[in-house]
Formats: sequence, C-alpha cells, structure tokens
Amino acid sequence: MGTFYREVAIMQTDTHADNRSYRLLDLYKRLQQGEALSKRELADKYRVSEKTVQRDIEGLREYLAGEQSYLEIVYDKEAGGYRISRESAEGLQPEEVFAVCKILLESRPFPKAVMQRLLGKLLSQVSREKRDVVEKLIAQETHHYTEPQHGRDVIPAL
Repeated sequence: MGTFYREVAIMQTDTHADNRSYRLLDLYKRLQQGEALSKRELADKYRVSEKTVQRDIEGLREYLAGEQSYLEIVYDKEAGGYRISRESAEGLQPEEVFAVCKILLESRPFPKAVMQRLLGKLLSQVSREKRDVVEKLIAQETHHYTEPQHGRDVIPAL
C-alpha cells in the first residue's frame, strides 16, 4: 500500500486524533492500563508535535496531582516512555497493600466473592510489576480462603 493510502487509512481509523479532549482521555486510559508511552509515538499517532504531547502530559500531571494524588506520571527510562506510578507518598505502598490484604484474609470477615472484589481494588493501587509479587505472596491464603459462617455480605449494611 502506498504512503498516501496508508495516511488516508490512518485518518479514517483515527478521526479524533486532532481533538485535544480525545487525546487527553486516550492518554489517560492508556496510562491507566499500564502502558509506557513514548512522546514520538504519540506525536505520530495524534499527528501533533512532541511539544504538544509534552503539554498534554503536563496537563494530566497537574490534574492527577490535584485529584488523585496517589497517582503520578513519571518517565520510565527502561520502558522508554511515560507511565503512571502508583507509589507516591500519599498512596499505599506495595508492602502496605500486602499487609492490609493479609489482615483481611486472616480475619475472614466477608464471603469469598466480596473478599475477591476488595482484594482486587487494593491490588489495583500497586504498579503492575509489583502487583504480581503481592498476588503471589497472598495466593495461598486467597486459594484456601474460608468464608465466615454467617455467609452474608455485611458491607451494604454500612
């Protein structure tokens, strides 16, 4: 396929790329999914300059600093791009998530489905790399979890 047709195909599949709101939401979604994003690749995808991408990233950084202070956009040299770090001082550190998970599992306060949902929410606060480690550390307790005798979900009563 020629260059012209490739460009037309890109424009047809990515009609929102020139819209700043779309760019910001797409950046945020991709960062939340754990991707490491390169300025060059983003500039090509959105058909903007790297400076524009940098402004978009700075805008997201400012938003996260004010709204979700446990999330921070950082440059990851190994990955060669920007990613979200969930380990700021105000969020839970991986070892703290591990400790809370262990306490919950050992106290057996909830039915298994509720416990799985809560553990999932706690684990989502940890970066992907460290989440795997925490999951492995609590895997046996999770697998052998015994529900309380009452078997009811007490959370809706709160």
